[in-house]
Amino acid sequence: MHREYGQVAIISFYRIEWGYELVKQEVPSMKGKLVFISGASSGIGEACGEVFARAGASLILCARNKEKLQRVAQHFQETYQT
Repeated sequence: MHREYGQVAIISFYRIEWGYELVKQEVPSMKGKLVFISGASSGIGEACGEVFARAGASLILCARNKEKLQRVAQHFQETYQT
């Protein structure tokens, strides 16, 4: 399910077996969209960030572990220029 509220896209994933499988799925272009991801330093949050970064979205990432989050954010910036 995909709904838009202004410039923010909200994606609901009802069935996720493994984060790796989620990363392999293609998402339509999200250039010009802003996506907020909590728990972005690992697991499903990191996998969602990967999907949205690949689709061209701007990301707002948050997590409890600052060091892990900085590593993930740097990876997204270097790989996807987001």
